[in-house]
Amino acid sequence: MEVFHIRTQTIDEKSNVISEQKWAPEIESVYSLMWNIWNGRITYIGDFLFKSDKLRKIGGFYNLPYAWYSDRITPFLCAKQYGIININKIGFQFRVSRNHISAIGVHSDEKLKAWIHVEHWYSDFLRMKPQEVDDIKYWMMLKTYVNEFIWNKKVWIIAEDLFRSPARCTRIG
Repeated sequence: MEVFHIRTQTIDEKSNVISEQKWAPEIESVYSLMWNIWNGRITYIGDFLFKSDKLRKIGGFYNLPYAWYSDRITPFLCAKQYGIININKIGFQFRVSRNHISAIGVHSDEKLKAWIHVEHWYSDFLRMKPQEVDDIKYWMMLKTYVNEFIWNKKVWIIAEDLFRSPARCTRIG
């Protein structure tokens, strides 16, 4: 295996635990991982441990503006061949703050541009049919819902921006 995942607690600005990631199967294919992330499994880049030679082989962390969605594509790339090992113990805490780049809500234009790259990446990644029967089931579901998934992400970015930056709403009409 070339990528490992450990469960995370999400904490607030005062270090109070808000939530914990759900349990995941001990060994999981990239297609299962992708499907579960698409369907609500929250992950952060700090949850993952990569073998350094694998990370070098793929050219480092996937390069996107502001690293948006790099925390998803990088594990997918590392898990493509052998899958992922999930360690179901809490080993990482992610602090939610109003001051981190994802919470600010003023970069929606750049986020939407990044999603154009993500859309192309998914298209390329899902082009080849996997060999394992279970993977084929996930792959078929992923291919079926990829456009809807991406559309929903883009709508969410716009809605989040409008919610966090009501002054920007006055510029629309």
